[in-house]
Parts: sequence; C-alpha cells; structure tokens
Amino acid sequence: MFGRLETWLRQRLGLEPNASLLNQLGMKLFEQGRTAEALVQFERAVAAAPYFAAAWMNIAGCKATLGDHEAAVDGYTKAIAIDPRIMLAWNGRALANLQLQRFAEAFADFEQALALEPESLDLVYNRGVAAAAVGRPDLAVADMTLVIAHDPQRAAAWQQRGVALAALERSDDALADLQRATELDPSLADAWRELGTLHYFRGELAAAVEASSRCLALTPHDGLAANNRGCGLFLLGRFAEAGADLKQVLAEQPQFASAKKNLAWLRATCPDERYRNGAEAVALARTALEIIQWDQPQWLEVLAAAEAEAGNFAEAVRRQEEAIAASPGGSGTPAQRRLALYQSGQPFRHRSPCASHEENAPPTDTAALELIPGGRTVRFQDLVRPSEATPVEKEQPL
Repeated sequence: MFGRLETWLRQRLGLEPNASLLNQLGMKLFEQGRTAEALVQFERAVAAAPYFAAAWMNIAGCKATLGDHEAAVDGYTKAIAIDPRIMLAWNGRALANLQLQRFAEAFADFEQALALEPESLDLVYNRGVAAAAVGRPDLAVADMTLVIAHDPQRAAAWQQRGVALAALERSDDALADLQRATELDPSLADAWRELGTLHYFRGELAAAVEASSRCLALTPHDGLAANNRGCGLFLLGRFAEAGADLKQVLAEQPQFASAKKNLAWLRATCPDERYRNGAEAVALARTALEIIQWDQPQWLEVLAAAEAEAGNFAEAVRRQEEAIAASPGGSGTPAQRRLALYQSGQPFRHRSPCASHEENAPPTDTAALELIPGGRTVRFQDLVRPSEATPVEKEQPL
C-alpha cells in the first residue's frame, strides 16, 4: 500500500521519471531530427521501465539512424523478447542485420514479420531482397512477382526481379524487367547499373557503356558502375577512357578489388603498348587478390597475364595452371590457349571484335568476344524501410 503511494507521490513530485512521458519527449525530439537527444530520453525511459518494449524499439531506431546497427539489433532483440508480436521489431532487426550483411538472420526475421502481417507488400518486397542475398533467386522472383501484380508501377520491384532472373540465367527476361524499371523510373540509378552489368555479360558492350553512363550521371561516385563501364570501354577499344574510369574508382575507393583486377588486366593485356606496364599490372593483381584473400581462382588468370607481361613466364605458367585447375575446361578454351602462350615465352594480348591495336579503330578480327576474367558479387539494395526508426508511442505491459 505505502509502496504504491510512495511511487505515485514520487512521480507526481517529479522525483522519479515517468517512462511514458520520457518516451513521448524522445519521440518529439526524434521527429525534429535531434536523434542523439531523443536517444537519451528513450534510455531514461527503459531505465525507469525495463520492460517498455516501445522504448527499446525507439532506442533501436535511433541507433540505426546513427549508423550503429549492432546496437540496433540489440534494441530490437530486447523489444522482441518482451513482446514477440510486434511486427516492426522483427522488420527493424531484419533491416539492421542486412546492414551488417547477416543475410540469413535478416531473411529469418522478415519471415517472422510476414507471419504477423502477411498482407504487407513492403515486407514481401524486403523478404525478396533478402532471399536474393541468401542465394534464393527463385523466391526473390516469386516475391517480386507478387509485389508487381499488386503494384505494377513499382520500378524497384521490376529491378529486383530482373536481378534475380539474371541470377537464374534467364537473361532475356531479366533484360525486359530491368528495361521496364528504367522506363518506369529513369532516375533509378541502381536499375541503370544493373542493366549495364547485364548488357556487359551479354556482350552488348555499347549498351552496357550507355546504361552505366546513365547510372553515373545520377550517382557520379558509383564505383561499381564506373568499374563496369571501364570494362566495357576496354573491350570497345577505348583504352584511355577505360583506364580513366578504373583509376577514378581506385582514387575514391582504394580497396575496390575488382577495379584493381580490371586495371591490372588492362595494364597486362592491352593491344596498345602505350597502356601496358607489367610491373604495375603485377602489383595491382597481387593487391586485388590479397584484398579478396585469394578467394577467386579466375583472378589468378589476371596475375598470370601480368607476370607474363613483366617477363616472368615461369610464374605466369604456374599461376595459369592454378587457375585452370580450379575451373578446368577443354584444351581449346581461352585459358588453355593463354597457358600455351606463356609456356612458349609470349605474353597475352586481349583482342575482341570490338578492339584493335589502334584506339577507337573499327574491329579488325572475327574472334569471339571474351570478357575480362572475373565474376559478380551478391549485393542487396533499395530496401523499403517501413517505420524502421519511426518512434513508437504505445506502452507495453510491464
């Protein structure tokens, strides 16, 4: 009796913070963009009421806004432990896990969120993005198809389905979807980037450069788009422009391994001797492999070509044999033909129907197009963030 009376008196006299009032104050501060100040109030709220799930969610939202995604996961986890029925807590934790590249955990959390709100298209969309990240492009296609059926004007869903279709090697369908995404929203830089990447792997180099350029016009510091454009320009025989793109990427992102690898290939194999430099190619190729912890056997082909350009043919043979052993093919494959060159003491010159010794000159041979060795990496992007950091007012039972 007296304990409750004492608590009531302390609250009325302002001697003990009221958790709900502190939470409301934090919400107002957050809405004003004063995130750090809002966080202080939310933390005071949970200090007074440790089982206040909404305040824990708001702490997590503040942490996510401030870029501390590990702390955001912790806050959402506390809210879920108090009340596992809160969809926004599962969704928020999934988004934070994606930022931390914990794709499996994010996918599982989106599944839980969807179990609570199965009609949410935003959650279906986000699960589709997570599905692609965990190697489930089939589910990503299914989720994006459902979103498109209900909202055919949603450009990002067309883009995401296009990426998933490409992963399933349904290249024509992927192309149609990515083109539809750019038609619906020409300002969608990610769709232009993905379209450029797809055109490149289809061997449609002029279209690849054009799409990558559209992306860079919208986001000039997009390293992946600049890297991809550089590859396309190289195969088109526009060597100076290709080198400029790749060097610009490395100036802004020195640890961009793929750009280092591609510049190494240019320095090692360019048909125009003005752009070759064996020692630089070896240094670039080695650094690129060190960044990825020597985890891409195809990239050993780049190091082999660089060693050959530098005159280190024994090392070139060794590295080329390692690359072939990791991904064996027939004796007539380009990799095998390069090995024969190195064994005979000759470097490799990358020629294609689009490149010649003279920069920007018309094609001079009829060889099949060969792309620069290397592959794609899994990415996630364009998440819908329904109320990830939106303050929550409802007080949960203590």
